[in-house]
Amino acid sequence: MAKNKFADLLGEVGIASSFEPASESALPAVGKRSDPAYRQISTYVRSDVYRSVKRELLMDERDFSDLMAELLADWLSRRASK
Repeated sequence: MAKNKFADLLGEVGIASSFEPASESALPAVGKRSDPAYRQISTYVRSDVYRSVKRELLMDERDFSDLMAELLADWLSRRASK
């Protein structure tokens, strides 16, 4: 296995490097980022609105992306019912 990039620096100051990074295959890909059913998007929102929304979401223990998905789904359903 290749040494990590700081092993030589640690050796220069007399500290042995025993750090062994986990192999990528040992960590399963989980979450929205690796789920093909999700897509990352970007948008501009006023900073004060974003801060207030994040504060409320923290108090409700909710995720920003879940809120966005809910709002977009509601918007789509309202448009479909016209």
